[in-house]
Amino acid sequence: MRIRAVVWMVIGGMLGWLGCSGMPKSQPRGPKPPSPMFQKPQSENSRRIPPGQCRIEATIIGVDTTNAAAPSNVLCPKFPCKVVIRVDRIIGMGAAFPAVIDRGDRLPVIVVLPPASGKEGGPGGTGSSLKLGTIIRANLDVKPLLGGGNEYRIESYRILSQGDRR
Repeated sequence: MRIRAVVWMVIGGMLGWLGCSGMPKSQPRGPKPPSPMFQKPQSENSRRIPPGQCRIEATIIGVDTTNAAAPSNVLCPKFPCKVVIRVDRIIGMGAAFPAVIDRGDRLPVIVVLPPASGKEGGPGGTGSSLKLGTIIRANLDVKPLLGGGNEYRIESYRILSQGDRR
């Protein structure tokens, strides 16, 4: 009988100890600060990348020679124009990006729009400042072709460094 009393006291003590330690702590009232995991990124490199696109930094290394009437230092006197880029850095990919590209790849690309004011390519731009050796940051869009392969397009870009080689 005495053993039973001791066992019940031990069990009661354990339950009391577990019950008190499992109680929720008092929390301050008011809105909770956002978790760092869900905070919006601040840098341009980490801004949201649209689905089906890849953000890259690339160097212009060639041009479609059908623009023979262009001045020698301007690659794209009319838009859209075709250039060849070398992928220098892959910043990130949006969901469902349909192609496999690597650093150092050389890709034929259609540049759809000229640069706008502020060294940024996009709607409202006039003229071109794309030259051989120009380094750009762009969202690369890919369209798979029926016979195989891909068509690469750039609809907006930022000039990081102006090329001066011919």
